[in-house]
Amino acid sequence: MRDTFAPLMALASIFGCAGCTGMPVTPVRNFERCPFDGGSVKTVTVLAANPWQSSGVIVDVGDELFFEASGQWAPPPSQRWLCSPAGRVGGTRLTPLLREAPSDSLIGRTGASPPFPIGVQAYLKVISPGELYLAMNTPPGHFSDNYGSVEVTIHHRKASGQVQTAPLPSVASGVSLRSASKTRIVTAGISAYNDSGIPKVDYGTGDAKAFAAFAQQAGVPAENITTLVGAEATRSKIIEAVDKLKMATMDKSETAIFYFSGHGAPLVKDGTIYSSVIVPYDASERSLEETGIGLDWIREKLGDLPGSSVVVLDACFTGKEGRSVMAKNLRGLVIVPKGTNIVPPPGTNTWWLTATSGDNFANDLPKESHGLFTYYLLKALSGEQGVDIDQDGLITIKEAFAWTKERVTGISAKSLGRLQVPELIGDGDTVLVIPR
Repeated sequence: MRDTFAPLMALASIFGCAGCTGMPVTPVRNFERCPFDGGSVKTVTVLAANPWQSSGVIVDVGDELFFEASGQWAPPPSQRWLCSPAGRVGGTRLTPLLREAPSDSLIGRTGASPPFPIGVQAYLKVISPGELYLAMNTPPGHFSDNYGSVEVTIHHRKASGQVQTAPLPSVASGVSLRSASKTRIVTAGISAYNDSGIPKVDYGTGDAKAFAAFAQQAGVPAENITTLVGAEATRSKIIEAVDKLKMATMDKSETAIFYFSGHGAPLVKDGTIYSSVIVPYDASERSLEETGIGLDWIREKLGDLPGSSVVVLDACFTGKEGRSVMAKNLRGLVIVPKGTNIVPPPGTNTWWLTATSGDNFANDLPKESHGLFTYYLLKALSGEQGVDIDQDGLITIKEAFAWTKERVTGISAKSLGRLQVPELIGDGDTVLVIPR
């Protein structure tokens, strides 16, 4: 019970209570500025007609959030009243989503936490990790008749010792993933591994959460998205999730997407790479062939689906450094032939997008707190200017990749000093993003 009410109690200091037992009732302004320094800042528009709109902000336990909201919206014209982030002015409403907060005020939730009040201003420490969602405190089933919106500025500071994750690039207005309701996604990301001999990947976990958040913003139902991060991204759980992804994608109109951010590793014989694996959380540096997940296995699972499949790997497989590791007894003995293709040939209607090609590195982009490849791929899929080459309103996989490759290659060479050249493998082309 203490954890259940912790978000509400953390807000009590900025909500007046009218004879209640500590529960926030009336939002008031008590802060002249954000109560903490540093972190990231993002402003989002919350539509009154949307139940639980994604903010694109990913949080962990202990993170600090501070909200500032403004604007007006209204329920159906027949109701004859206006609402603000502080709540309704006049009129009556049925039971709202959160009874402890004013009717029609701004509320939020993170991960599996219960909803918490926000109002005009709010500060809290996160107890439930995951994505931050925002909504109006409207009775369930009554959202679609609302109209108008509010602007919410979100200040986000990571808990001490955690890497700051940048807010997800916003999805372009009026676009969504093609056949979003028929798309199923598995994202997996690891920053710190169980085996202390495997180096950290600063933004692996944040990248996977950001890719999942993007998918939901772009219209993929939450129940179609499986996110495995940190200690959850074990070999058995990733294999189980991919097996389920395959079984659930049985129609020509459906799409399966597998995304991974973390370490890759080469498998070596006589000093030469013969195959590669992605490295799950519980892998052992001394036995990567047995404890990793082979790219051959992923191709076998997702390469012969009735519909389409897309595999995205923000990792590298040279064993040198960056987002790559090598079995401990083989470090330094590997020859990576120029032009080596570590990805097995995909099947029909299958595309693989990899952060690297040949013997180059997968870089991080510290100023944006993401992997370099993931950051620019998400911006491309979000409809960044210049991605839609033929300006037909549709973004194909080749258009998104070409834009991403140009930026990743240029920035890695000029600003980071380690060339990174992404690769797209697959025949033909397919539309990824369409107008809503």
